Amino acid sequence: MYKALGKLWCAYGFFFILLGIPLLVEQDSPLIIITAVGVIFELIIVMVIYTLKIEGKYRNK
Repeated sequence: MYKALGKLWCAYGFFFILLGIPLLVEQDSPLIIITAVGVIFELIIVMVIYTLKIEGKYRNK
C-alpha cells in the first residue's frame, strides 16, 4: 500500500510543479486562474484514485 501511495504522491508533486510554472513568468498574470483551478482538479483526481483504486485494493474484507 505504501508503494502505491508513494507513486500517487510523486505524480501529484510532479503535476503540482507543472501547474506552478505560469507563476514563475509573472506574478500578476491572469494565468494564475489556470494554476488555481488546476490544483483543485488535481486534488479531486488524487482523492478519486485513492478511494477507488488504492483503498479498494488494500481494504481488509
